[in-house]
Amino acid sequence: MAGVQVSDIMNIVIIGIGGIGTHLLYPLLQYLRGEDFYENIILVDGDKFESKNKDRQIVPIIGVNKADATARYYRELGFELNSYPEYLTKDNIKRIIHEGDVVLVCVDNNATRKMLDISLHGYDELTVISGGNELHDGNVQVVQVKEGMHTTPTMIENHPEIGKPTDKNPNDMSCQELQHSQPQISVVNAGIADIMRRVFFGLHMEGIDYNETYVNFKNGNIRNVKLGDGKRLRI
Repeated sequence: MAGVQVSDIMNIVIIGIGGIGTHLLYPLLQYLRGEDFYENIILVDGDKFESKNKDRQIVPIIGVNKADATARYYRELGFELNSYPEYLTKDNIKRIIHEGDVVLVCVDNNATRKMLDISLHGYDELTVISGGNELHDGNVQVVQVKEGMHTTPTMIENHPEIGKPTDKNPNDMSCQELQHSQPQISVVNAGIADIMRRVFFGLHMEGIDYNETYVNFKNGNIRNVKLGDGKRLRI
């Protein structure tokens, strides 16, 4: 049976510490405690926590950068994390994401997804788990590069709308634009975060034979998109 693997030691990089990202962390950290297959856990976000975030995000402290505040909060609980208080851009991606890393993408804009998807062509080895949601449904997609070749469809190949984003990278947005956000529900954010953790766990254990999961939280439907040809993805 064909298999795809990445290197034994990697960083786990979480992009976006908002509705999905904050719900993703604690159970993931509990699972990773005592494991030795990764080197660092890195949080990346250029935004600050605001009072309005309390409706659907786990907010340690108001007015502080999300990556820094969250890393500080979990370090006080005994976990080791590092943080980059900046948005992911084409100018800093190589400084933040390195060969062999596993990248958990929790952003809410297609412009960043497009930039990351295109940037994957500059890596020999990388695994990306990208989660996103609308009001009541969402999806989690896995993209993997091995020996400089994509072993899965890219995000843009699966979702052409990512290649033609109608939004902007947060780094290119004005303060007024940053204040505007689409309505979301905390339980849906948490549900997508849970699926991302399940995908990560499956990749780490025996591998998975699918590269995307769709979920509708109103009716409970979950559907995996199979890879076929006996292919399994692993980290």
